[in-house]
Amino acid sequence: MKTILIIALILLCSLLSAFNDPKLVGIYVRDLDGSAFPDEDLTFTCYVDGRPGEVLTESSTGCGYKEISSTLGLCYVNLAAFTTTWAEEDILMWEVFDDAVSKGTVNQTIDSDDGVSQYDTNYWGGAFLPVTLSSFTAVYQGGSPVLQWVTQSEINNAGWNIFRSESEDMSMSMLVNPELISGAGTSTQPQSYIYADEVEVEPGNTYYYQLESIDFTASTEHFGPISILIPLDDGGQSPEIPIVYGLQFNYPNPFNPDTKISFIPEQEGKVTINILNIKGQKIKSLYNDTITADQIGVIQSHIWDGSNDQGRYVSSGIYFYKYESPLRSQMRKMLLIK
Repeated sequence: MKTILIIALILLCSLLSAFNDPKLVGIYVRDLDGSAFPDEDLTFTCYVDGRPGEVLTESSTGCGYKEISSTLGLCYVNLAAFTTTWAEEDILMWEVFDDAVSKGTVNQTIDSDDGVSQYDTNYWGGAFLPVTLSSFTAVYQGGSPVLQWVTQSEINNAGWNIFRSESEDMSMSMLVNPELISGAGTSTQPQSYIYADEVEVEPGNTYYYQLESIDFTASTEHFGPISILIPLDDGGQSPEIPIVYGLQFNYPNPFNPDTKISFIPEQEGKVTINILNIKGQKIKSLYNDTITADQIGVIQSHIWDGSNDQGRYVSSGIYFYKYESPLRSQMRKMLLIK
């Protein structure tokens, strides 16, 4: 019998529209052992905590199961299918079955009562952070260890911590970064990160680094450790750190009252950065200018103070910042908390 891990999460996508005002929310499921994902044998139940008398299943109107990949699937329900009312901070109680055998449960908190449609980023839940890490390296550059890591995909990833130790035993390690390094949230595209450890190091010593990813429910996953030997004299031969062009992750995130949004241009031409609301509507033009030759490869930073183009401050919630240049179009998510 397959072992299944349940992951509560949201997904922005369009599936069935059984109601004129769908309120869809779902959980991801996958096999822990990497075997073929269950199809016709998978079933589930879902009800609002405290009201177990009304249960939605994969056969309920507007509900069902969708295969995302060979090892990842999505169970989803339409909250409008409940005849009882639901509201912000209600908890959905999920249980998934494979061939009628229970494989686990998830308690998923509804984080909004505004009736938004589809798998909206206002809905969060679950307790597992799947991150596919493709590389994690360290080089000595400019007098400091510089860490770089690349992910192939991230689900519900709030951010990263970096720990350093003078031995492979990370139980006595120290936290390097003073603030959480923002993650990509949910992304199926490769993401690159660079962080310079500015805490003092001793020439000739070997240091070990470990990555910690944290999801939006504070669940963690660890990668590493990797090691780096601090040279006694690098002789000016330190390898160059590759520049990650385009849009960078805003900092801080979540934020209050403002956040820094940065990008690194790779050619001359017009660049725009617009702030969008959860519906994809433009609310603020943060940057609209032409990049000159002397700005290529140089980080450009701009502060968004939470106001719109009319100068009024927007409410708490999830917003997007969209970057457009002659070579690329990128968009990332940020959370304003008041």
